[in-house]
Amino acid sequence: MHPRLTEEWPDIVATYPDATHRMPPERVEMTIELDAATYGSPRTPIAVLIPAGYRVTGPDGFLVPNGLTMKGGASLPASDAAGIGMPGWLLMSFHLVDSNGHTTWRPTADPHRGDNIIGYVASIEAPSTSTTCRRDSSALPRMSAPPSLRPKPQGVVS
Repeated sequence: MHPRLTEEWPDIVATYPDATHRMPPERVEMTIELDAATYGSPRTPIAVLIPAGYRVTGPDGFLVPNGLTMKGGASLPASDAAGIGMPGWLLMSFHLVDSNGHTTWRPTADPHRGDNIIGYVASIEAPSTSTTCRRDSSALPRMSAPPSLRPKPQGVVS
């Protein structure tokens, strides 16, 4: 397991109890809730790919199982992940960027401050009103965030 992921692991499993670490490619798999009005399923497993330069380099995408569809059966805007060693999964391009296309990924030495895997997944689940996260054109529509231990998106003032 990547050393930074080891530091984050207790918080990841506290937030996503079914989370597992898998190799290769290195990833964290967990189940998230979906917006039932948008998707053909109320929840889905996802896999977050851990880049070689993690923590400085943020995740570049996540995977969903092949067969996940939009409500009504429409296909997701995704590519087959078999080429990266993940047959049966679809690759979603998803980057944390501002309106100018600059990264908003800001990790720190302390995994509880700055960006981490939990925050990345929360951004995937966050409502589309998030100001610090922009989907690539090939990413999924936002997934609903159940009220739980999910952190607030950066820039939100309490």
